[in-house]
Amino acid sequence: MSQFIPISQSSLFTDLLNKNILPNLVSSASIDNQRTTVQLVGAVARHCSNQIAPLLDNIIPGILKAAEKDDEELRESALQALEQLVLKCPAEIDAYLPTIVEIGNKFIKYDPVRHCQG
Repeated sequence: MSQFIPISQSSLFTDLLNKNILPNLVSSASIDNQRTTVQLVGAVARHCSNQIAPLLDNIIPGILKAAEKDDEELRESALQALEQLVLKCPAEIDAYLPTIVEIGNKFIKYDPVRHCQG
């Protein structure tokens, strides 16, 4: 899907953002929808960062909240999406870098085996 955004009308991306991405980045969205949406944001950043960069203030808070959820797949997807956004939109994401680094440091120390043993 993300590969078609650069060749699509900007109104289609706006619809995707308003109808699918933003509603599925809220904490009350299902975990499955959040996983898919966070992965989509990462893919969009890879393929057309120029379209997503101006919207980061609307998107990043939801991804940061997703990274804190107790779901390993969602957390990993959030970290990967944040990585893509940092690489592809460095100027626009600058204000979020301290928080992103903090989250990265927190989970780089995370050991799922030790975590499950209690």
